[in-house]
Amino acid sequence: MGHSPSSLSKSGPSSPPRRSRSFSPMAPPQQLLLTAPLQVAAGGQRQRLVLLAARAPGLVELHLEKLQVGDRGLAALSACANLEVLFLVKTPECTDSGIISVAEKCHKLRKLHVDGWRTNRIGDFGLMAVARGCPDLQELVLIGVNPTVLSLRMLGEHCRLLERLALCGCETVGDAEIICLAERWAALKKLCIKGCPVSDRGMEALNGGCPSLVKVKLKRCRGVSYECIENLKVTRGESFSISLDVVLEHDAGSTSENGAQENGQTQITELAGQMTGMDLLTNAAGTQSSIHTINRMRSVMSAIRRRFGNPLPP
Repeated sequence: MGHSPSSLSKSGPSSPPRRSRSFSPMAPPQQLLLTAPLQVAAGGQRQRLVLLAARAPGLVELHLEKLQVGDRGLAALSACANLEVLFLVKTPECTDSGIISVAEKCHKLRKLHVDGWRTNRIGDFGLMAVARGCPDLQELVLIGVNPTVLSLRMLGEHCRLLERLALCGCETVGDAEIICLAERWAALKKLCIKGCPVSDRGMEALNGGCPSLVKVKLKRCRGVSYECIENLKVTRGESFSISLDVVLEHDAGSTSENGAQENGQTQITELAGQMTGMDLLTNAAGTQSSIHTINRMRSVMSAIRRRFGNPLPP
């Protein structure tokens, strides 16, 4: 069911969201979900955020999705100094300037999710402001946003509690950026990389970096080999989990507005899922040899190619 421009969802810390048509000045919501169609005028959405900031200054969580909310709206939102969780999903009018406004006043921010929709309006400048202004940040999800070493280094140095990072469809995230994570992000525990141009060279830096890292998930990273994955698993030990999901180029779905959409071919998805779910070499499974693991993976790849009419080259 779609949401109208005035659709509001409020909930307490443990209660499920419920819809409401108005704000209650007597009982400011702790969590708020605000969504509206993209065609709604940007000025109207900005005024709603001004009203929200004035009537609910104690707001701690806000999701903005498919709204024409620009930098002025985010500047108004920055009056909510207690904000801890902010989701910006498909808000194409937002730029670095709006992110800077939030970062300069919302110092309690713990979770930040930004779907840049590949507009290239949010990047290093906004993220560096987050690094300076939000030292308690623990979770960062970037979709269709293009950070570089400049902002990632600052985030690692200033946000010492940052333990969860997802990078999806980030065209500027390559080996240099992964090496930066390995060198600067000491608290990082979980890392997801999807559709980024990384290779074995960058991933190998994780052998000796990110001492707290326990889980890595890779998808559509064609420059990373299974040999590299195995080496990481062996080096980091049995407490470390890593998976690599490779989608064949001729079967890959078109890139969606959020940076990663499957092509709808269920059978390929299932086979790829089998490959992702395979147990790689671990210290606890000493009976499984490296060669046997590689052979199993090659068998699945061969099955995919045979199934969909693309035989292996001689």
